[in-house]
Amino acid sequence: INGGYELVKNAMNANLLGVQSDCPHREKIQYGGDILADSPAAMHLYDMSAFYRKVVLDWADQQWENGAYAGTSYWLMLNDQTGIGNGSGETVWASAPVVMTARHMQHYGDLEFLKRTV
Repeated sequence: INGGYELVKNAMNANLLGVQSDCPHREKIQYGGDILADSPAAMHLYDMSAFYRKVVLDWADQQWENGAYAGTSYWLMLNDQTGIGNGSGETVWASAPVVMTARHMQHYGDLEFLKRTV
């Protein structure tokens, strides 16, 4: 069990180089799916409060006027056809800012951040 724990911790360390990704040798941007999949483990292993506040604010910076989010923390026209249009990303990826705000509040109890982002 300890070996598995260390394996997960080492993989997480390798994938938190400025952005949270699943393959840092190839990806240099934040994909919503990676953050949603990895955030429960990351919050268990580390104090990710400041990191996830920054992640949510990065996404908020590129939010469209119609309220939609892209599938990445900045818009690259990825998966535009599978979202709701006008630059929105694929639904699961684009839900990252909303889900991460809720997870952040639940894990850290940061109501001020919740108020700021709603």
